[in-house]
Amino acid sequence: MPGSNAELFRFEEDYREDLHFVPMAMRYRLDLAGMKVGLAEWLLFPVEERFALAAYPLGAGSDCEGFRQALRAVARVRLGREPQSIAPADAAEWGVSIPLPEPVRAACEGSEAKEMESHWAGLSDLRRYALLKMASSRRQPDGFRRAREEFSGG
Repeated sequence: MPGSNAELFRFEEDYREDLHFVPMAMRYRLDLAGMKVGLAEWLLFPVEERFALAAYPLGAGSDCEGFRQALRAVARVRLGREPQSIAPADAAEWGVSIPLPEPVRAACEGSEAKEMESHWAGLSDLRRYALLKMASSRRQPDGFRRAREEFSGG
């Protein structure tokens, strides 16, 4: 399995040491590959395998088969079964197109939407994905603000 240099954001600092939550880098890979791993399942993977999976080379437009095979291999050993397959996410949902995705625009306050719009295309695919996911999250209402501040240098 490829190295363990998973990109973790400052807003994920609380679980940097052992990835006791599924980081955005892994959620991104799961969504692109059309795979689902719940937190309880994730925690059954040894820490080094969590890091390796979260760092697996993959991006929008990439062939996801290598990642799927790596995840299936780990899941068969650790869970005794393969992970659930779901419809792969469409990377266009967080693509560079302007206007901003509606959940991101709605999560912005005041003039933040214009500022976000001006640098949206310059953000990495993973950062745009993270902002969209955080803007859509009901479980982490403060997450979007933290991610936006981190990605804007604030």
